[in-house]
Amino acid sequence: MVPTCTREAESFLGFANYHRTFIKHFAEKAFPLYQITGKKTFVWGPEQQSAFDKLKHSLVTTPVLTLPNTTDPFILDCDASINSIGAELSQVQDGQERVIAYSSFSLTPEQRRYCATRLELLAIVRFTRQFRHYLLGKQFRIRTDHNSLTWLLKFKQPTGQLARWLEELSQYDMVIEYRKAQNHQNADALSRMNLSDRPCSNFDINIKVTDLPCGGCHYCQIAHKNWIDFATNVDDVRPLSFKENITVNEPVNPPLVF
Repeated sequence: MVPTCTREAESFLGFANYHRTFIKHFAEKAFPLYQITGKKTFVWGPEQQSAFDKLKHSLVTTPVLTLPNTTDPFILDCDASINSIGAELSQVQDGQERVIAYSSFSLTPEQRRYCATRLELLAIVRFTRQFRHYLLGKQFRIRTDHNSLTWLLKFKQPTGQLARWLEELSQYDMVIEYRKAQNHQNADALSRMNLSDRPCSNFDINIKVTDLPCGGCHYCQIAHKNWIDFATNVDDVRPLSFKENITVNEPVNPPLVF
């Protein structure tokens, strides 16, 4: 999304700056955007749009993005804000961290009421599942700027949603590392993107989109697409009355004859 204020421009620049090692002539490309940061007046003109497009193109092409291999270790950087969660999957190739993929998801109205620690854990659970085909069966690192998560996985006798999330994570061979927020700009920027419309108060993961009072607005359609699989297979939030009825036809045993 195109930045609409100074804060969003600075967030994008922080994200791009994190990957500047692989962006040729970064300072020259980014200069028009630095002209509207800090206490300077935010004016989005043709120069800023051109700079934004050039940097965005660099971030989604080589040499910033690369293909994964089957031998080098993966790193998953995760972050959460009150509106979205974001992650960057990278791999250490030839001693350098190379980006494999980016991802961001807007939160549902219910998720936006989670506490900070639960949101950060949600990000880890959601993105490990998304990148499961890369991570399962290999040791990898998860980096977060939320220090509480380094001990949360050792929580004794968890119940409810937390228990289901920890069970989901137990299948992975992972190590969670804490790093300071100023070093976590890649995931932080992805979790603060303006990804979609304003949340719709009618959204309910348990109700078919077209049956919602809003008739299935753009936000509800995207939210349902992004979260229905997670809600069904991981979060398990749907009550039994909404789940499909599964009938098992058991063979009828013949009467015993003595």
